[in-house]
Amino acid sequence: MPRIEAPTVREHHDRRRERLLNAARACLLDPTLRSVGFEHVGPRAGIRRNSVYLYFPSDTHLYLALAEEDVPRLRDELEAATAAAPRDEALAVLVETMLAEVPRVELEVLRRLATGPAAQRGPEVLARVDELRDERAQPLAKVFSEYGLEHPQVAARLALGLLDAAARELEQGADPTLVRAMAADHLRALARHSRARSDFSSRAGARAASAQ
Repeated sequence: MPRIEAPTVREHHDRRRERLLNAARACLLDPTLRSVGFEHVGPRAGIRRNSVYLYFPSDTHLYLALAEEDVPRLRDELEAATAAAPRDEALAVLVETMLAEVPRVELEVLRRLATGPAAQRGPEVLARVDELRDERAQPLAKVFSEYGLEHPQVAARLALGLLDAAARELEQGADPTLVRAMAADHLRALARHSRARSDFSSRAGARAASAQ
């Protein structure tokens, strides 16, 4: 019988799974790899490659497991960073927090899940990826809501696209100060424009109602 590394079989498997996740994070951020290929993840975790499949049938399942752990952690980090910030500074604080470390595992795994082999991405996986994207957008949506936007979740999704692009610029060596400043400026402009559009729609609706 194979030797277990914990008091119970369940704990043994939980520990090995966590080692694989930590190894996958390291491999994903390693500039010489940037991959969660099982031939790299297994040895780094001290687990044979064939045994990795007992925990994750494919790299998509491994990416999804990373996202399930790391996206809520990022959401909490962003919410904590913006909680005490004045409204006018919250977007800049959010940008600084999200782009403080690049590449980020949370951003990378969602990017890989959105562009992975179609054969490995069934409707359930795609639906869960959308849910995780919405979860990552929650702190942004909350800030936009405080700006009085009519559709803060839509604005948050658009803003995430901008922040993902900013992260890619940083990964390619762009000036961090410039990228972060421009990203914050664009988010503030999005908030102002969306607020002005909401106010215009409200006034137009009020005029139409009074004209009837």
